[in-house]
Amino acid sequence: MKKLFAAMTAAAMALSLAACGSSASSAPAKSEAASKTESTAATAGESKWPSDTVSMYVPAKAGGGTDMTGRVFIQGMSEINGGNYIVVNDVTGGGSVAAETVRNADPDGLNLLMYHTGLCTSIASGQYAHTLDEFTICGMFITVPEEATGALFVPGNSPFNTLEELVDYAKAHPGELMAGMQNGSSTQLIEALFEKAMGIECTMVDAGSNADKVTALMGNQIDYCFMNTTGNDQYVKSGDLKCLVQWGSEGSTRSTIFPDVPLLEEVYPDVDMPRLDMYGYIAGPKGMSDADVAAISETIKGAVETQTVKDGYAKLATTVEFVSPEESVEILKKCQEAYNEAYALANAQ
Repeated sequence: MKKLFAAMTAAAMALSLAACGSSASSAPAKSEAASKTESTAATAGESKWPSDTVSMYVPAKAGGGTDMTGRVFIQGMSEINGGNYIVVNDVTGGGSVAAETVRNADPDGLNLLMYHTGLCTSIASGQYAHTLDEFTICGMFITVPEEATGALFVPGNSPFNTLEELVDYAKAHPGELMAGMQNGSSTQLIEALFEKAMGIECTMVDAGSNADKVTALMGNQIDYCFMNTTGNDQYVKSGDLKCLVQWGSEGSTRSTIFPDVPLLEEVYPDVDMPRLDMYGYIAGPKGMSDADVAAISETIKGAVETQTVKDGYAKLATTVEFVSPEESVEILKKCQEAYNEAYALANAQ
């Protein structure tokens, strides 16, 4: 069975990262790790990356999970090589515009895509007419955690207190419930798979990214939506939202954030719903030099070990380990195959 997509949102963190379009961190003095990175890069062909400010294109709004995990990791990268990075948030076209900007950029490593397998949905649906094979994959900044990271949320004043109540109502009132998602994103695919698996029919509403979905839920503009566990627990604690069920990769445990909220398989053990992994990767345009790719890969490897990333990711219930560019390419190929199959299943008549 394929693994269920485990998306991530972030808790508000006091980080020394600048806002959208500004430097992610000041350029600190180069550490011993930075010198080691430069030495390794030199043996790969005297790379001078980064020779200038690096624009990291993140197809997510500032403050969301993808953005926050990216900013934490970028801070770790800056600590390794003293580089100057800016975050460019662009959600246009479900991430396709940011992807195209990087794909068509000069292959100097100064314009990189920092995203996750959510783009696989756009590729599977044909919304994005290119593939990850047309990029240079430099490594990963997110791997799959062992605990559940995805969840279904409803407004705090919703009449539904359990997933069973919501599903039973949806079966009795086809098309009445408004399900929030983002066009072209993984949440749209997950919602389609959820309705098919549960035998229900709801009305999908483009509610935007995570922050927009929270607003829509609180305003009772939508009846439910799929979001991440981290970052949204504050709204559950305040009573503005309720979390009805959570899930993660196959065999994952309940999230430590919502230890009392059941997993999907606990509520519906016989429901066969495809599970899609989510990995975060850093990619550049085709044609990048081996030396630059090696330098970026070594920087990623070093950032994984920084205390900034370790502590920040622990708070975000996010995991990461070093994955080489070659291994990353193979993992992403398998992910794309899984997303293609899931999209075909979701749209099968």
